[in-house]
Amino acid sequence: MKKLAVFLLIVLTWSIPIRGIGKWSNNTNFIFGFQNIASTTTLALDSAFVYETSGDAGVFIFNSPVSQTNAALTFYVYCTAASGTPSSSSMDIYASATTGDPQRPQAGASPLASSSNTSASGCTSASWLTYTIASVSLTAGQNYFLIVKNDTATPGSNNFTITTRSIISRLTGSTYGDYFRSCTTTDGITTDPTCQSTTVAPHGVIAFGDGTIIGNPFVASANSTSNTNYRGARYNFDEDVIVSGMTVNTSITTTITTTVEVYNGASQLDTVTKDLFSKGNNLSGFFASPVTFPGGTDIDVVIKPGSNSTGGTYVSIGNSPPADVQTSAGPVTYVNGATPGSFTETANQFIPMGLIIDTNPAISGGGGGCIIGGR
Repeated sequence: MKKLAVFLLIVLTWSIPIRGIGKWSNNTNFIFGFQNIASTTTLALDSAFVYETSGDAGVFIFNSPVSQTNAALTFYVYCTAASGTPSSSSMDIYASATTGDPQRPQAGASPLASSSNTSASGCTSASWLTYTIASVSLTAGQNYFLIVKNDTATPGSNNFTITTRSIISRLTGSTYGDYFRSCTTTDGITTDPTCQSTTVAPHGVIAFGDGTIIGNPFVASANSTSNTNYRGARYNFDEDVIVSGMTVNTSITTTITTTVEVYNGASQLDTVTKDLFSKGNNLSGFFASPVTFPGGTDIDVVIKPGSNSTGGTYVSIGNSPPADVQTSAGPVTYVNGATPGSFTETANQFIPMGLIIDTNPAISGGGGGCIIGGR
């Protein structure tokens, strides 16, 4: 009996992992956030768009998250340049095809609605353009095409350039899939529009009549200031979430001692000193042990270089963003500072990071599950 008990103790001890990995982080398959910084793409709208005939246009395809009847829809797109005086532009919305080519609106169809006129003359300095459709009916789960075009009489000499791809790449845990895509046409959609790669995020922000907002507003990037400050991203989940590690596509000079640290205010929850491989390639990796991000609490995941460094490139949403665009930037923010607990927080920008989600613990008293990144 004593031998059996010893045997069972050995088996049980051997079968208990020293450091448990939760159900979501098995094989690091579930990642929340964005990892990579890519580059934006643009299109000059310098010819007259005629549907199914000729001309340039930005084509933005979305799957509607709401049903609405005769309600407003507003679309925001970033423009980067202008030539002449492009004082007239507009946007049409088309329904997805029911027959024919699935990559285009219905052949021979008319727009469901059109926006009022928008001047793009101010695009000599990079800025956001706003297109508002006063009344349009949509069905949740159905796809629609937004077509932004130049309406000036002489677009060859009075034109503007719009952004057609966000500056950040997307991860498995935060993909847009095909519910929102940004594309271009140079032939009036006589052939299929050219859409962004599936490895990068689309660009543009859509606001619906009930206040629902979808989209991706990130269009610019910059290095952190060269110093030894902590720099990183601040998270605030609705409920408790346990995180196993993080992934970020940034590098630090290999001769600089660098740590990745996690803070709740001034309280350090974890720190990992990065090895030579990490510094030369990225600063990704597991924490020393899974860290609980308490719901409703600001948690900072930061990089700390031991010597002056500009490492930690952050992304932002450009010049003078409208309120809806700022909302679409989401709850993750950029933090920077010399002292934990006193970091400066900047909204509408962040260092792209992916959190390796371990699991979310049971809610006290029962209830629903965690909404990752919900507001």
